[in-house]
Amino acid sequence: MRNPGWSQDSLAGRLSLYFGLGTLLILGLLGTVLFVVISQMVQSRDARELVSKTEAVRQLLADINQPEQLSESLRRIRATEIGHDDLDIGVLIDNVWLLRPEQALVEHVEQHEAESEHQSDLQMSYLANRRSWEMRHLSHRMSSAPSPAVEVVVAIDVTETRNLVSNLRNVLILIGLAGAALIAVLTWWATSRALAPLARVGREAENMTAQALGTPLSVENAPVEIRGLINSLNQMLARLQTSFGSLRHFSADIAHELRTPVNALLTQTQVMLSKERTIDEYRETLHQGLEELTRLQRMVADMLFIARAEQAVSTTPLENIDVSRIASEVVEYVELVASEKEQTITVHGHLCAPGNALMLRRAITNLLTNAVRYAPCGAAIDLTLNSTANEAEIEVINPSLQTMTQAQVDRLFDRFARHPDADNAPNAGLGLGLSIVQSIMLVHGGQASASHAAGLFRVRLQWPLAEMTEM
Repeated sequence: MRNPGWSQDSLAGRLSLYFGLGTLLILGLLGTVLFVVISQMVQSRDARELVSKTEAVRQLLADINQPEQLSESLRRIRATEIGHDDLDIGVLIDNVWLLRPEQALVEHVEQHEAESEHQSDLQMSYLANRRSWEMRHLSHRMSSAPSPAVEVVVAIDVTETRNLVSNLRNVLILIGLAGAALIAVLTWWATSRALAPLARVGREAENMTAQALGTPLSVENAPVEIRGLINSLNQMLARLQTSFGSLRHFSADIAHELRTPVNALLTQTQVMLSKERTIDEYRETLHQGLEELTRLQRMVADMLFIARAEQAVSTTPLENIDVSRIASEVVEYVELVASEKEQTITVHGHLCAPGNALMLRRAITNLLTNAVRYAPCGAAIDLTLNSTANEAEIEVINPSLQTMTQAQVDRLFDRFARHPDADNAPNAGLGLGLSIVQSIMLVHGGQASASHAAGLFRVRLQWPLAEMTEM
């Protein structure tokens, strides 16, 4: 596997580049400041030394008032150069060098005086024979007129100083480049180490299969900063496993339920085609086939409703609705069937709650239809609407002659799970009614539950009222 740290799109590579450039910029600024400060200090030192030497020569010139004093002053000026290899002094009277400096210095002074007007105490800087000189020019006129002016040139060699400054600049540049490269490498190394747990998680996720979704990603040795990410991924894997499990169960259930009517239709068709039949026989067979097709149509519609409801958990809009009005409308419709069994349906309470009107209508219809279907003749069915501080509640209670355990009751919410009396009940359902109700409650963030005790069968729907505050 290629090291992601060297990729231009990798986080380690980008951080290395950014930190390297940042370090180079910072070291460049610091080096520039340091170079300027040191250069100014060195130049100031040289300037002070030149001023000091110039002032000493000025004091010697101040003692020259008569031409006969000149020779003694020259001797004293020449003595000033002793022990100072970096010092060079020239004395000029009437364009004649009485004390001649280096030839290069002479040529530079003569050229400078030829190109510009003479100025007393003129400071110059030049390069000759690979040596750098800082030079000052003095002029002194003796008191005895018409004595000419004595001109003195004082120069110090600053080659070593300037080489030092130049080397310092090169060293600072190298330090900046080396520091930036070192920081970039260290950043890449540290980032690669820090991202190693993510790379491990990536490899584990890459090797994950649909059959291994139940195996969580390891959080061992993972930094605290990414444990939350790993836990979120594990929760996602758990949800995917649940979804795949539901899909497998869904596929198995629908395949099982579709097999019976399809086989019935196939058998009927084969039997009818085996020999000549009368019109009445064909008509009867078609009626039977129509019943099976109607059952298939209803089954497919119910399964599609469940699938859509499960996919709409986070997208279905909820609004504050009058659940009591919806319940009353459903009761009016179901009472037509209940009257055939001399059953009564009574609504208790009042409820306004957040929800989807079409889905809640479907849920209440399924609950009352089941109650009417499996309750004995003449039974009283109660529909109670209630709310607490936090929850909305719908409860349907009907008498039941069948004794069921709680485990049997809980299985009624599974797809294609049927009431124990389904085989004896006319127009028995497909076993999807309560499963649809449970899916509707999931959309509303609630749940459906059932119980059987003292000859009464209870189904309760509960979902939160929190959405009402947001409307």
